[in-house]
Amino acid sequence: MKNVKVVFKNGNREEFIVDSYYIADNDICLYLINNNRKTGMINLCEVRYFNVEKIEPKSTLHYEGGNYEIR
Repeated sequence: MKNVKVVFKNGNREEFIVDSYYIADNDICLYLINNNRKTGMINLCEVRYFNVEKIEPKSTLHYEGGNYEIR
């Protein structure tokens, strides 16, 4: 999972939680992908900047064969 933070030229800020993303070959569009489907498209002509951060999964406690393990 990734957190895409976008600041638009008009000052608006948005955050999107996505599985993946890519920039189109012509460098004009940022495509957002969830569940192997395109779920959004952002015109980069309207964007001041964007940042992508990886979301670390929360660790969980698992019990296996008499031992506890944090994953």
